[in-house]
Amino acid sequence: MHQTLKKGGKAFLQMQSPYCGQLHAFLPEYEIRKASGLKWPGEINESSLYAAPEIRHMMADFNHVLEAGIVAEVFRSAGFSIEYADYYTRPGLPDVCRVDGHENLGVVAIRI
Repeated sequence: MHQTLKKGGKAFLQMQSPYCGQLHAFLPEYEIRKASGLKWPGEINESSLYAAPEIRHMMADFNHVLEAGIVAEVFRSAGFSIEYADYYTRPGLPDVCRVDGHENLGVVAIRI
């Protein structure tokens, strides 16, 4: 993205956070991985092991959930400033995917 954007150009990202309801069972594992210092604690190779039963059949095998701090640091180290990095919930999100409003993550990064 840094090579693609001109100075001052913005990257807009939205992603799933580790606090999403459909993968809520993964959160304890995520916290263990994060505490151990794993660079990418949110990589899930077998999502169905953690997925809510009613939507397990719709889940991809691989998921990568991310936190605001991790994403912001990656972009800062790549030559961006962070305009926005915060959690949100989407209107119309099924109840099984909801937890507390931190289900998704949005980031706006500016090339410096």
